Amino acid sequence: MKITVHAAQKIEEFRAAAHSCPAYFRVLLEKQDCQGVQCSFSFDEKKAGDVELLLEGVKVVVDPFTLQWVGQGTLEFESNPTQSGFLISSHVH
Repeated sequence: MKITVHAAQKIEEFRAAAHSCPAYFRVLLEKQDCQGVQCSFSFDEKKAGDVELLLEGVKVVVDPFTLQWVGQGTLEFESNPTQSGFLISSHVH
């Protein structure tokens, strides 16, 4: 997995604003019944089985299921007049 410099900067901005948050930024795919999967992002602790990545100075953790789907993607931060947030682009699967 890769990360854009802009996304890394946004993660650090959010971490600084929170003052006290876990050391890792988690990328997680969650199963959504019949709707497939949804990608979520949060600050979290490393859990057993997680894969730790150091991307542009940001400690990122992903579980093996998530990594198989987003491992070749790029973590980005996009902002437009109607919404802003993190996303994974260039999915391989």
